[in-house]
Amino acid sequence: MPDSTFQRFAGVFREAFRPPRPYTGDNDDDWLVSRVWSDYVRDWLQREFRAEVGALPAGRSNAALWFQDSTQPGPDVALAWMWDNNKVWRSFAASAFEALFLVRATAVVGLVQTRVDGTRGNEQAIESLHRIRSTYARHAGAVRSAGVIEIRRVAQRIDGVSFACFAHDFAAERVDRLNTLEFS
Repeated sequence: MPDSTFQRFAGVFREAFRPPRPYTGDNDDDWLVSRVWSDYVRDWLQREFRAEVGALPAGRSNAALWFQDSTQPGPDVALAWMWDNNKVWRSFAASAFEALFLVRATAVVGLVQTRVDGTRGNEQAIESLHRIRSTYARHAGAVRSAGVIEIRRVAQRIDGVSFACFAHDFAAERVDRLNTLEFS
């Protein structure tokens, strides 16, 4: 049994999150997730939770979520997502993630894509997570449970792309590997 609302969300993610193949662009050699995965997330949230998508003050990619068996009036989870790894690095922590703490939810969850690449390695991904974790630290008393589901692009070739998914539970100070997503 999960020991927090964040861990429960991470469990649903691990068991049921199966996004479609990213768009490969006009040249068939890019792996673009933004639109394809945002559309998928909106549908997935409606299937797995009682969800009010776009209902929060956290930009346009957000949702208030209740687990199917929840009886509480306020959301179990305030969620925001962002797929552009450069925007995640630049602004997610101070914009969408920060805004989630205005919501009276049991847990605050970010869903983001980061990446490992040839020029920066995993430095940008680590810095992005550090910034998000710092935002949580400023608001740690506001929620009992918070974290990030990181979908890290770990390999990209013309013929395929791979992502490793991690649950960063800030309150429990632990990171769990959830699964791997591979597309060709």
